Amino acid sequence: MAIRAVLVGLILAASVATAPPPALDQESFAHWRDYIRPTAEETRWQSIPWRTTFWDGVTQAQKEGKPILVWAMNGHPLACT
Repeated sequence: MAIRAVLVGLILAASVATAPPPALDQESFAHWRDYIRPTAEETRWQSIPWRTTFWDGVTQAQKEGKPILVWAMNGHPLACT
């Protein structure tokens, strides 16, 4: 039964791999450009006034009486480890 599922999966993968890629020409360019661009909803995080140092955030938070969100990570910021 598992072998049959693997064979079916391989056949489906082969049929998908042989399908021609979508065309990119003058008529379809605008569609693909708009499809790839992030929406306003997806880029809302860019409107947050992020601070590049912890101390800048601390001083501003103290002035405004607001809490601080510390976003910390381990490793290279571009995942190049």
